[in-house]
Amino acid sequence: MDIGVGDRQQWRAGLQPGSDSEATLNSIIEHSPSGMALATSQGRCLRVNRALCDLLGYTPEEIYDLHFRALTHTDDVADSENAYRLLNDNQTERHHAEKRYRRKDGSYLWAAVVWSAARSASGTMANIVVQITDITAHKQHEAELEELAEYLRLAIQASQIGIWSYDFESREFIADARVWELWGRDPLIPDNSANAWMARIHPEDRDMVMTRYKAALDGHGSFETEHRVVLPNGRIRHIRVQSVVQRHEDGRPRKLIGTNADETDRIEMARYLQRAKDEAEAANRAKSMFLANMSHELRTPLNAIIGFSDAMKSGIVNVTNESLVRSYSADIHASGQHLLGIINDLLDLSRIESGKFTLNESSFDLRDVINDVVNVIRREATAAGLRLDFDIAENVPAFCGDERAVRQIMFNLLSNAVKFTQPGGCITCGLQAEPRTGLRLWVSDTGIGIAAADIPRLMQPFAQIDNVYKRQFQGAGLGLAIVRSLVEMHGGAVGIASAPGKGTTVNVMLPADRMIAFPAAATGAP
Repeated sequence: MDIGVGDRQQWRAGLQPGSDSEATLNSIIEHSPSGMALATSQGRCLRVNRALCDLLGYTPEEIYDLHFRALTHTDDVADSENAYRLLNDNQTERHHAEKRYRRKDGSYLWAAVVWSAARSASGTMANIVVQITDITAHKQHEAELEELAEYLRLAIQASQIGIWSYDFESREFIADARVWELWGRDPLIPDNSANAWMARIHPEDRDMVMTRYKAALDGHGSFETEHRVVLPNGRIRHIRVQSVVQRHEDGRPRKLIGTNADETDRIEMARYLQRAKDEAEAANRAKSMFLANMSHELRTPLNAIIGFSDAMKSGIVNVTNESLVRSYSADIHASGQHLLGIINDLLDLSRIESGKFTLNESSFDLRDVINDVVNVIRREATAAGLRLDFDIAENVPAFCGDERAVRQIMFNLLSNAVKFTQPGGCITCGLQAEPRTGLRLWVSDTGIGIAAADIPRLMQPFAQIDNVYKRQFQGAGLGLAIVRSLVEMHGGAVGIASAPGKGTTVNVMLPADRMIAFPAAATGAP
C-alpha cells in the first residue's frame, strides 16, 4: 500500500501543534547523533532527521518517496522484512541487526539498526522507530583484522609452530592441533594437568624446565626453553618453547601465552654437520699421520737397502767373505720384502676404497686356506718365540668367496698377532660354523692388548695406537682396515675384544648364505 503525504499529515495531526510532546519528539529525532526515522508498519518513512539524510545523501522529501527496499542492499532485504514482520506480529518490541544501506550516489554503508515498536495507548502498533548507526569504519576494521588473521594463520601454518595459552584463574588450557601433535598427545583425551604434560618431558630436562617456569612466574623474564619430549613410540623430539606471562595490575600472573616449535631437524642437522666436521678434521689428521708414518716406514727399509748395497759397491765389505755377503744380501732382501709389503697394502686399500676391487668368487675349503697361511707365518712365529694353537671345528662346510681375499684376511690377522705378542706368548686360530649364524673365524693372542676406547680407531686406515715418533712396532697401520673392507665385501663383519695386558681376539663373521654344504666327514686341523 502506498503511504504518501496524507499519511504524514495524519501522523502530525495526532500531535498538538506547539505542544510539548511535538517539541520533545522533534528534539529527540533532530539532535540524535544516529540516523533516526519514524516509519509505517509497511516500511515507508514518515519522519527522518538530518543525521539520516547526511548518511544516505538524500533530502527528507526524497526519502519519503522511497520504500525501505530501495534503500537496502539486495542481500539484506529479507532480514529487514523479517524485522517488520516480527514487530507487526507483536513477537518482539525491538529488533537489532546489521545491514547495508544504499546511498544516493550508489555506494553502500554498513549500519547497526534498531527497529522499535511505537504503540498507541491501546497497545496497538502505530509506527516503527528506526535508529541507524554508521558502522562502515568498524566493518572495514573487522575486514582488515580478518585479513591479518588469515595472514597470521598462513604464517603459523608455514612455520609449523603450535600456539597455546593457560589461564591461571580458570586453569583452562587451550592449544591448537599442532601443539598436541608435537607432544604426541591425543586432544580427545584432554588431560591438561601439569603432571600429564610433565610426563612427556625427558627426565633429564624436567628440572631445567620447572626452574625456568617458576622464574618466569616470579617475574624474572619470559618462559623460554628448548627441551626434549619423549613420544609414545620412544622417539625423542626437541621442542622450543617461547611464551610471555600476562599479569594483573598487582603483578599476579593472569595468563601464559606461548608457542611450540619442532627443533628436531635443526638439532640433528647441527649434529650431522658437527660429525662431518669432526670426521673431516680426523681425516686431515690421519693424512698428516700417514705422511709421517710412510716417511718412517719407507725410509727404514730404503736406508737399509741403500746402505748395505753401497757398502758392497764401494768395497767397504770384502765381497770374498761369503757369510758377510750372504748376511748383507739377506738384509737387503728382507728390507725389499718389507717395502714391497707396504706398497702392496697401499695399492690394495686404494683399489678397495675406489671401488675397483671386485671379488673373484669360487668355492673352497677354508681349512686349506688357514693351513697355507699358517705354514707361511709359522717360521716368523717360531723365530719370535711364540706358540701357534688351533681350534678348528670338524664339520665346516665349503665356502663361496674370493680365496685370495680370505688368504689376505688370515695373513693380516696372524701377522698382527705375531707382531704384538711378546716372546713366550701364544696365538690361537679358530674356525667354527653354524647353519643359522654363519662362519666364525677368529685369531686370538696373549699380546699387549688394546684399550676399549682405542678399538674403533684400529679399523681406520693408517691407525696405530702408539705415536709414530716413539712406536715400538713397524707397519703402516693398514692391516685391519684391509681386513674390515674385505670382510664387508663378503657381507660379513669384524669385531675386536681386547684389554691392555690381556691380549686381543679378532672375530670375523661371514654370512651363512656363503656356506655351500656341510661335508660328510672332517679333514682335521692343520
